[in-house]
Amino acid sequence: MDNELPDKISAIVAAMCDYDCEKKKALSQSIASSYVEKIKSIQIAEGTLTDIVKSQYIEIVANLKTDLRIFLGSNLLVFLALIIVSFAKPKANTHLFVPGLLLVASTVISSSIYIFGQDWFFTILYNDYIGLGYLAYISVIFVFLLDIIINRARLTSKIINGIASAIGSTFSVAACN
Repeated sequence: MDNELPDKISAIVAAMCDYDCEKKKALSQSIASSYVEKIKSIQIAEGTLTDIVKSQYIEIVANLKTDLRIFLGSNLLVFLALIIVSFAKPKANTHLFVPGLLLVASTVISSSIYIFGQDWFFTILYNDYIGLGYLAYISVIFVFLLDIIINRARLTSKIINGIASAIGSTFSVAACN
């Protein structure tokens, strides 16, 4: 509008169609009003687009925070459970080796996969986070802790002894008393 674009367009059209001055002015005004309407609609669309982008950004950040809370919170709870069980049942420290080793390994591996192993663009685009899958894996470790607490580590002892005998070791662990 600042470059008198409607007047330039109307001059070109008027020259092509042999319009007189009155028709040229009417055409110029028509083109100018058309541009004003288009600019208004673009400004309205820009405001709507801004709102959409802001709401999507807020949703993405909220989902990412939720995923991080699941990941970090589940690790914290299981590590705390492991520490509590080690103090509550000091004779079960050998049995706690398996869930403790699994927990450390899962934390290191899952953190590496979480940070470096996923395409963050598509993860954010599709809202496809791994927090709940990790929660399922942590639940398996929690079953070992429950076995140690409730079942006196009978299942954990059999697993440790089975692994030891499979590799040819004479190492064995008895169930907790």
